[in-house]
Amino acid sequence: MTIGKKILELRVQKELTQKQLSDMCGFSQSALNLWENDKRKPKIGSLHKIADVLHVSISDLVGDNYDDISREPLSLPDMADEVKLEDYVQQIWAECGFSSLNPPKTKNDRKKISEAELKYKLLERFEMLNLEGKGSAVSQLALLTKIPEYRIRKKTKKPPSQE
Repeated sequence: MTIGKKILELRVQKELTQKQLSDMCGFSQSALNLWENDKRKPKIGSLHKIADVLHVSISDLVGDNYDDISREPLSLPDMADEVKLEDYVQQIWAECGFSSLNPPKTKNDRKKISEAELKYKLLERFEMLNLEGKGSAVSQLALLTKIPEYRIRKKTKKPPSQE
């Protein structure tokens, strides 16, 4: 599935119009329309905004379609973001044991990458907080861990059968 079709699918799942999503991301509805119809390729910065608004990872949007990302010349601020994001993606892939020679292939591989990406986002936002904010964040996380549907389900070991 192309990036444009993936954006369309996720936008519809979230019950957003093109106008709503484009306004939330800060770009024109016509640009979003062109991307969703595969007539233009979005820049990586735009994909990052879309991923944040739709609460998905860049990996969820891009999949194996890195060729669908615009290679248009970037302004200096955009270029810094582009390099930073590329380093970020490479760092996440490396942490998960992937590279351009060994890309993620399975659904489980993508899940690993999404989890690592969420960890980096959490740490990045945590570092923006002062000491009081960090304490509050830890308290909020402690509360979230008490909600059963947010917890990791541990597999229970079956006792060895006795003969």
